[in-house]
Amino acid sequence: MSEANPIDVLAYHARLRLLPPRQWMEGNVEITLTPTQLLSTFFLDLVGLQVDSVACRDYALRFRVLSPRLWIEGESSLAPGDTLRFTVFYRGRPGNDGFGGFFYLDEFLFTVGQGIHSTPPSMTRYWLPCHDEPADKAYWSVEMTAPRSVLALSNGKLLKKTEQDTVATWHWREARPMSTYLMALTVGDLVYFNDQVVSLDGDAIDLNFYARPEHEAMAKKDWRRTGEMISFFEEKFGPYPFDSYGMVEVPMRGAMEHQTLTSFSTYLITGSGEYENIVAHELGHQWWGDWVTPADWRDIWLNEGFATYCEALWQEHLHGAQGLRTTMEHFAAEYFQEADRLGAFSLYDPTFLWGATVYEKGAWILHMLRFLLGDSSFFNVLQTYGRRYGVKNATTLDFAQVVAELSGRDLDWFFLQWVYRPEIPEWSATWKCETRGPRIYELQLTIEQRQRAGLLKAPVEVEIRLRNRALRDTVWVERSAETFVYSFAEPPVTVAVDPDHWLLKKMTVIGQVAPSGLAAGQTGLTANFPNPFLPQTHGWTHWQLQVANVHATIPLSVRIYNSRGELVAILADGRYSAGVYTLSWDGKDQSGTRVAGGVYFCRLQEPFGESMRKLVLLE
Repeated sequence: MSEANPIDVLAYHARLRLLPPRQWMEGNVEITLTPTQLLSTFFLDLVGLQVDSVACRDYALRFRVLSPRLWIEGESSLAPGDTLRFTVFYRGRPGNDGFGGFFYLDEFLFTVGQGIHSTPPSMTRYWLPCHDEPADKAYWSVEMTAPRSVLALSNGKLLKKTEQDTVATWHWREARPMSTYLMALTVGDLVYFNDQVVSLDGDAIDLNFYARPEHEAMAKKDWRRTGEMISFFEEKFGPYPFDSYGMVEVPMRGAMEHQTLTSFSTYLITGSGEYENIVAHELGHQWWGDWVTPADWRDIWLNEGFATYCEALWQEHLHGAQGLRTTMEHFAAEYFQEADRLGAFSLYDPTFLWGATVYEKGAWILHMLRFLLGDSSFFNVLQTYGRRYGVKNATTLDFAQVVAELSGRDLDWFFLQWVYRPEIPEWSATWKCETRGPRIYELQLTIEQRQRAGLLKAPVEVEIRLRNRALRDTVWVERSAETFVYSFAEPPVTVAVDPDHWLLKKMTVIGQVAPSGLAAGQTGLTANFPNPFLPQTHGWTHWQLQVANVHATIPLSVRIYNSRGELVAILADGRYSAGVYTLSWDGKDQSGTRVAGGVYFCRLQEPFGESMRKLVLLE
């Protein structure tokens, strides 16, 4: 956690002169703030820049620069409700952490608000004296003076552009408060093209795009669906929360969701649309991260997990349920690879902020919550969460309370095990089918939890396919091993656990140990037990039928004959998938009549041959 700083900044207005050839910046920022408690001294975040003076109206304030802090002493003590407006005059060569901060590259200037190599990751402190905490949202406007030959961009709307000699001044203002890490500057040789989409509330949303001249045609192809994405996300989340949206090409790695102006890497502009998911991801952040912003970086999954799930929703929109399943399985693989490499850690206050635990596991939390609540309730939760915390900050607890309130359910267990604990679910599933009588087939499905840490609780969908139909059931798994029993009039063909991929898990389907007398993978029938068989004492005698691991079901039958070759009973007759089945006989014929004692034969017939087992029935 960062050092406490009891101030609430209300507005920033910067006047900056940007000099690309010298990689130099000079200017001032007017800051309006109010204290959250009685104070006389406070600080702003500032890294590596020189401060010339701090002025309040017509007098100077005392200050000290102890990087990464600019300490300021007020004229007198300030109390909550008081307002202080002052201006910091500063200059220097702004820096960065390699990913976030301020960059001069080939006379191209841009900022990235988040760093991945710094703690905390707020990077605006590298170029602006500010209260660089996500919880302190403020209004932002900037007047940038730069060479006339380039475009100078920032958040929000361009209010005015004035030209003088070889320079131009661009005045930008964002209409809604934002966190400092979402502020952006971009200055460079760019071309402009635009589009427009009508919002759910009937307002026109301007779409502003900026790319290098040589990449304009490719950018137009890659970003052409942005308006369609906005319309789709509005259906899911509610109206787009800002007046406009823009994307600008910059020579960075990845992309960054600056409020109303996403910075998008040159390397992601190909004209093929292959990085369209990233376009959806950064647009999704305008709702989740920009409109609703985490109170601090411990809740970063509320940004990245939500935006990553936007990728999956977009694929579902384009390709239906299969697109959603495929995307979520890809996310699961990414998460498990990271967990194998770095170890498991919790989603809240994560060990590593910028990896698959926060992004892909974060998306899975929403995916599992959607299954738990159902689509209507889930998207109602998101829309209510957005309305309640829009233009504000939220925590995981805030989100969980909205979920509990709208669902009417106590879901503390869900957030405890998936967000606050690091467990990786490792489960196994086995199933077997036993004949309990004529046309009575009992399916036993056993699900075991094998993770080293605590047990997990989850609803799990099961699909049982019969010859001409499929049945679905949802079971709750919460103990180390649980068996679920189903009865059918025909043998099941296949059993699938979580067929639509709603649960984040490592699932292993364990093959049964080959029954006695059979080789692994062989289709065959064991000797029955007990043998000799006394129905009055034993009740039933049992065989194990093993079906080879083939790609399709195979037809087979198991029948009992007497010593004269007459059919007595049918134990199995149908198509079977790979697995081990238990077949049982109670000593009765097809009509339900007890048969006489003597020698009987159990014959297996299957596409690759037949085999016979002898049994003795006692009276």
